[in-house]
Amino acid sequence: MPNPFTSTLTSLDLTTFRDAVVAAGLEEKLNDTPAMTIFTFANDAISSDETFNVNEHTITNLLGYSPELVDTGPFTSDAGTKITVIFSGGSIFVNGIRIVKTDIIMKNGVVHQLEKVKRASYF
Repeated sequence: MPNPFTSTLTSLDLTTFRDAVVAAGLEEKLNDTPAMTIFTFANDAISSDETFNVNEHTITNLLGYSPELVDTGPFTSDAGTKITVIFSGGSIFVNGIRIVKTDIIMKNGVVHQLEKVKRASYF
């Protein structure tokens, strides 16, 4: 059985994003809301003094496995920012940032790991 979002991130050692979710009070939402698509990143993709908006990395009401995401957007993040997904040169990109791990299944949706932090300024 797939695990809840925070347990999935813990098992993948993606704890920086998980900790930001908990700090923002979004743990229950991301663990329990049906049909979530989440774009996370490795712990070393952000320095300890940088911040980011967790909601720019989430889409509610979209079960976005990679084949359904590519060239079908733009999508709107939970922060209201636009997310565009394209396939180019053998890789999938989210607003120009390469996805390094796709289609990580969790209890209520799917997680994609980005090469670096996605920020509103990338839009």
